[in-house]
Amino acid sequence: MKKIFLWIFFILPLFLFSEVVLIYPNYGVLVKQIKNGEVIPSTWEVLGVESSWYVKTYEYVEKVKLVEDEDFVLKDCELRDGIFISKDGKKYKFINDRLFEIVQENNEIRRIFIDSSPSTATFTIDGGFQFFYILKENEMYQFLKLYADIEEGFVIVVSEPESSYYTTSTRAMLYEKEVYNVQGKKIFTLGNIKDLKKGKTILMDKFSVERKDYNFVSINGFNSVDWQPCQRVVYVKSQKQIPSGQVQIWSSLSGKEVPIDTTIIKDVDEETEIFLGPSWENWYKWSIDSSVAFANRRKISATLYLKGRGEYKIRINGKNINNLKTNAEIVEKKQDYVILLSHNTQTIHIEYDEDRD
Repeated sequence: MKKIFLWIFFILPLFLFSEVVLIYPNYGVLVKQIKNGEVIPSTWEVLGVESSWYVKTYEYVEKVKLVEDEDFVLKDCELRDGIFISKDGKKYKFINDRLFEIVQENNEIRRIFIDSSPSTATFTIDGGFQFFYILKENEMYQFLKLYADIEEGFVIVVSEPESSYYTTSTRAMLYEKEVYNVQGKKIFTLGNIKDLKKGKTILMDKFSVERKDYNFVSINGFNSVDWQPCQRVVYVKSQKQIPSGQVQIWSSLSGKEVPIDTTIIKDVDEETEIFLGPSWENWYKWSIDSSVAFANRRKISATLYLKGRGEYKIRINGKNINNLKTNAEIVEKKQDYVILLSHNTQTIHIEYDEDRD
């Protein structure tokens, strides 16, 4: 609660003449000036007011008035859920086969009363945002989907630690975006936006990334494995940090770029591997040619068979791997695993020793 007010007092002097809504991933905070007795929606919760205040709820019971000329009234009405609605917004319904105008509906109205009017108040309201990406070839499109329970306001998006947005962005659509650091978090000013209740999708940025598509194979070395599908993986390296969100990945199919996959990515600092599930075109088979135990070690000689074209990234898991020999490219070697690369090679011979336990 204290942090929210610190942010509000930082931002408020900039936007004294606008309703300001701060949109977090799962809720919103509205800052606005209110008058004594102002109506507030039932879903809004008061965070604070600059003066003494209290909220009172008024219950209104439905009131109706008999209509004398039914035919004249109904000829210009539209029926919705048993209620006739005229062009000027009046509502009618039948009770015991007689037509009545609804002059007051069953309703609850909440009003906030304050000692000093007008005053600045803050409310928690329904709202939220989510990042969405489109990856086409080597271009990343970054979108922000947002919603708030108001029609219009000056929008500020506040990143939470688990989904922080770290990159500055360029002009997109009609909004000029600015980035501020507040209490260790980042906020993005999107300007005045209409139709927030309907939801908005804003293009925040477009930037180039390094991309590689390959097939991934993970093997526990001492057991043979019959034919299994490889995992489809897209490697992405970016000069900009990318917050978590949904990503739509376009790939080439029959000479055309199409959106084949949609998945979720976590926060990306610099590079990431996006796993897209098993492939139906690329397969592998791991065959142990020999496994010889000596002392607390064993020496393994095996053959990896591959079906399908393209680049393969192969991870061999083990314990204290040593004396590795292979016809594939060795790109990384650790105690508990090694990483190999293969380009269209169908048969890979691998020999190494490791701890038995």
